[in-house]
Amino acid sequence: MPVMDFLRNRALKLFTGANNILMENRTPSYKDLENKFDDIDELGLYLHIPFCKQICPYCPYNKELYEFEKAKLYLKAVKSEVDYYKNLFGDKQVTSFYIGGGTPTTILYDGLYETLDYIYSNFNMQCGIHMESHPNDLSLKNLNTIKSFGIKYLSTGIEALEDKYLNFLKRPYNSNRVKEVIKNALSMDFDCFNVDFIFDLPGQTYKELEKYGDELVKLGVDQVASYPLFIFPYTEMLKIIGKSNFDISRIFRRRKMLSILENIFYSAKYKRTSVWAFTKKGFPKYCSVTVPLYVGLGAGGGTCLKDVFYINTFNVSEYINKMGIRLTQVHTVGKQISLRII
Repeated sequence: MPVMDFLRNRALKLFTGANNILMENRTPSYKDLENKFDDIDELGLYLHIPFCKQICPYCPYNKELYEFEKAKLYLKAVKSEVDYYKNLFGDKQVTSFYIGGGTPTTILYDGLYETLDYIYSNFNMQCGIHMESHPNDLSLKNLNTIKSFGIKYLSTGIEALEDKYLNFLKRPYNSNRVKEVIKNALSMDFDCFNVDFIFDLPGQTYKELEKYGDELVKLGVDQVASYPLFIFPYTEMLKIIGKSNFDISRIFRRRKMLSILENIFYSAKYKRTSVWAFTKKGFPKYCSVTVPLYVGLGAGGGTCLKDVFYINTFNVSEYINKMGIRLTQVHTVGKQISLRII
């Protein structure tokens, strides 16, 4: 066996516990899934909202520009997928629920509540909701609406605390707005309010980063998810930066910057709750699905059920066609890539 094959298999065994992974381009049958669900006691739920009011140049996630009519059809399709899973879930407890995107708050008044109500009416939901948002969607009125929907954990991507870096990232707000949003959200007493913050931006100095870390602590943010600017080959950012993530000087620079943030947050009694996240002492962490087995709803939603992992089609229109138009054919989940772990 070639050395690289040996190393790949060792890494696979280490990270998945499996000896091999078989990739298949097929849709799992309803009967297959019934067998998978038989011995599951609890599971998580992920809901993908793929709509954004603008496309950020660094974002690698499944998204497209928001259109009211398309979003309406999309949420109808999500309800159809809930119908598909309803009997499979039965009375099994859903103990973790995450809404990601895209930008979930694009549909705050255009179907989010009705979708959540449908999910809670059909599944045995035994958990709070973790949801992503956009700073421009977090007015006091909207924050009150979000709270009224039962969302206990909220995250927003502030990304930077200085106008020159916000402009570089093409974020449609300024640093004063960022601080106002943070203060307003913290006043709402969410169980945890998280901000995403990007470091290692072009020209950013260690002194600047130290200043930003101190500001976030001073503002009293419950949790900070601080990660370097990753360059993905299919985003506009690669054209802007023209460098990969694996430039050796960049790796050492990032390690130094992360060390600066670690020192700031540890000194302020934050604890490390993930690779990039620091959570204030006494607060539960904001995070994605927290249990090992979960179902993903929506375009690009991934589902993990012990020895199988499959993904819904990423194409929003195709997802709508498969789930929204063929509402009577509940056995059709849409085109999926299935990974069966051996």
